[in-house]
Amino acid sequence: MSNISVERINATLEGRYTIEREIGAGGMATVFLANDVRHQRNVALKVLRPELAAVMGAERFLSEIRTTANLQHPHVLALFDSGEGDGFLFFVMPFVQGETLRDLINREKQLPVDQAVAIAVKIAQALDHAHRQGVIHRDIKSANILVQDGEPVVADFGIALAVSEAGGGRMTETGLSLGTPYYMSPEQATGDRILDARSDVYSLGTVLYEMLTGEPPFQGTTAQAVLGKILTSYVRPPTETRKSLPPHINAVVMKALERLPADRFESAGAFATALGDRGFRHGEAAGTAGATNAGFWRPLALVTSTATVLLLGLLAVTARDSGPAAEPLRLSIPVPEKYPLLTPDAGSSVQISEDGSTVANDSIAALDFETRQITPLARGVVASYSPTGHIVFGTSEGQLMAAPFDVKKLTLEGPALPILEGVRTGNNGESEFSLASNGSMVYRAGSGTRARELVWVDRTGALERIDSTFAANISEPSVSRDGTRVAFTRISNGRADTWTKRLDQRNAVPQRLTFEAEGNQLRRPAWSPDGRTVYYVADEGSAATIMSRRADGTGQSVEVLTADGVVLNDVTISPDGAWMVVRHGAKPSARDVYRYRITEDGVEASGIPVAATRFDEKSAAVSPDGRWIAYVSDQGGRSDVYVRPFPDSDSGVWRITSNGATEPAWSPDGSEIYYRNSTRTMMAAALTFSDGVTVVDDHELFDVVGLQEDATHVAYSVHSGTGRLLAIWETVDETAPLVWIENFFTEIMRRFDVSGGR
Repeated sequence: MSNISVERINATLEGRYTIEREIGAGGMATVFLANDVRHQRNVALKVLRPELAAVMGAERFLSEIRTTANLQHPHVLALFDSGEGDGFLFFVMPFVQGETLRDLINREKQLPVDQAVAIAVKIAQALDHAHRQGVIHRDIKSANILVQDGEPVVADFGIALAVSEAGGGRMTETGLSLGTPYYMSPEQATGDRILDARSDVYSLGTVLYEMLTGEPPFQGTTAQAVLGKILTSYVRPPTETRKSLPPHINAVVMKALERLPADRFESAGAFATALGDRGFRHGEAAGTAGATNAGFWRPLALVTSTATVLLLGLLAVTARDSGPAAEPLRLSIPVPEKYPLLTPDAGSSVQISEDGSTVANDSIAALDFETRQITPLARGVVASYSPTGHIVFGTSEGQLMAAPFDVKKLTLEGPALPILEGVRTGNNGESEFSLASNGSMVYRAGSGTRARELVWVDRTGALERIDSTFAANISEPSVSRDGTRVAFTRISNGRADTWTKRLDQRNAVPQRLTFEAEGNQLRRPAWSPDGRTVYYVADEGSAATIMSRRADGTGQSVEVLTADGVVLNDVTISPDGAWMVVRHGAKPSARDVYRYRITEDGVEASGIPVAATRFDEKSAAVSPDGRWIAYVSDQGGRSDVYVRPFPDSDSGVWRITSNGATEPAWSPDGSEIYYRNSTRTMMAAALTFSDGVTVVDDHELFDVVGLQEDATHVAYSVHSGTGRLLAIWETVDETAPLVWIENFFTEIMRRFDVSGGR
């Protein structure tokens, strides 16, 4: 075990523990059978690897590991002791006379279904207990589950968390990766440090899959190969190996192994309950387990939760020698209600909704699975790799671009050149095209950006156009408190900026407000209560800060708020101007709502949690009287609207909707909350506040067809005087055809004056 000998350990721990023999070694520690001198019992004493202990420090590690000592559950292996001695760190657990679950699987190959389910239920119950105490295991695997007299216990609970928290960013110095590749959730595989219960649920699903089939879902000769499959391949249903497996067990496994955390069980307790429900099904229909796995990433590109398109350079298809280049053949296709996009490997079609499923923010980058480094490549929306040695990507202005790409260096080898014009963009700004590896291309023709206008909408849904002469790629409107001006985001040439426009002057010319350096996306504006200042988010991709500028455009932009290690995504100001409410985090498992005090000297740097849990909280709105805050959370299993007191948000929480809702906003008098329901209808929930918050009426206002929507941010604003909504109306030519191009590689090679491939 490196340079720490048994003699050295015994000398240091004399009178407390006596090492008898080494019984195992792992990536983080060496395990010894030892005698607890004081209590005359056998224990398992684990000594951390010296290089790991060196980067963590004793005090921090021991502080973190104490959180696991309070876990009391029959299927959790207890933590007896921990400490430091002569430069090494150790912790002590009961010695279990039995075997690991991995040993049992190796011997039996596949476990009986009843036995596998019973073990999984007990592990899930242990995890649920820990999760409710705020402890995530992070390293659930069959080797960490001990079986004694048929009863499982989970070992090393919280050890991976303690190592992660104590080691922080210096973990890379040890060459270690927390977690075991075969069992890692996708979010853990991509290096997310903020994990919640759903990551452990994924790992437990992998263990159950292993018990039923004899091996984890994804195999590979290297850790990188396994991680690559976790991120890009579909899980084969266990019924392909165990034909007799009950449908509900198969469905439970497939739901637990969904790539997207939101599609998994929300808790380990829900996982355990489903295992006992013979009617449980998952997917599009009974027996179609795993159908939803195909929908997390579109075949033509990978998209992170922060909407950065990732090209899988390490997994890119090499160019093939296809002989003389064939001439491109174009075919215009009638438009069905749902239209096909080609997969990159076979040219077959899959069905997606008309507005697409990708959200892009004009940033194309390459991800190296081995180093986990992301290399920015170009401005664009939606990308695909071409076996000719190029990346092909769209722009928000309707161009299709191509650039030579080195799959080994993950770099562009030349400038991007336009290949096509008139490729339509979808509701979320994505370029509507798909390229298959056989050279077939399909795209939706159009004039580029959809026409988007500012409109007033009353409670019946009647529209009033504000300025028929102004239509652009705009979003995220915010009306000033006096209703005379609007601030909004405008995207042009791949860049997002904050603009303003007067509403009290006919056809007033819009004014650009932000001019920061290239690379920033300056968006999501919010007004100060007095209308003198506009706040906005400066998003650089990996970091985002809150900025402000005088609404009249004079002076310079000012950095108002930044937080170490935190991405600040949304901003709103309380009506009294005393608080700045900000959404933290860019990933679904990390989004929280905080408040920051505004003083005469600026915004205080320390945030106070408003809604900060393991669930996804977003779209916060403070009531007109400043006493309440509405926001969206998925704590009930789906996104719904909740209300808390403000600013003292810990004194209660009330769920306002129950069937799915997004984008809450208050009526001018604070008696109602507007929101969109799951059927895309604008609703109004009437509230009373005599004893907490009570919904006394909930009714439809109008359908939102044609009005811009956003599941993450509120895509409209409320006039504080009239109660009308200021929204963005999208118009588009729905008769625009699909264009099918065969032998599209020829066009790419011709544009770069290349023949025969690269």
